[in-house]
Amino acid sequence: MSGPGAWPGVLLPIHHFNMLKPLVFASALLGAAVAWAGTLHAGDAVALHGRLALRGNEPFVYAVVYDDRGGVWTLKGVSRADAARLQNHIVQVTGTVSSEDAGEPAAQVRSIRLDDPQ
Repeated sequence: MSGPGAWPGVLLPIHHFNMLKPLVFASALLGAAVAWAGTLHAGDAVALHGRLALRGNEPFVYAVVYDDRGGVWTLKGVSRADAARLQNHIVQVTGTVSSEDAGEPAAQVRSIRLDDPQ
């Protein structure tokens, strides 16, 4: 046997693919909307959990968190003493997004606490 009816459900006539185009387009559009809705914007509340580290060279050292989701966030509003004390420890940070830079977003810190599992 040969032809479109040889294996039902496997080979479809070409006009069936034309009917699928709107469905594929709608699925792609929905996926893009969901991805966009999950991004953070300046002023949004943010909760971070991960390892705090110091970056930069003296006198321009700043704190960052390598969060559990694989991101790196610059922390604004953390004192130099607190950053040094918490360096290389797991921390829980709450604050607001202050920069939407995809390369390295920043958060204005409201609270930070030690969360090492010891």
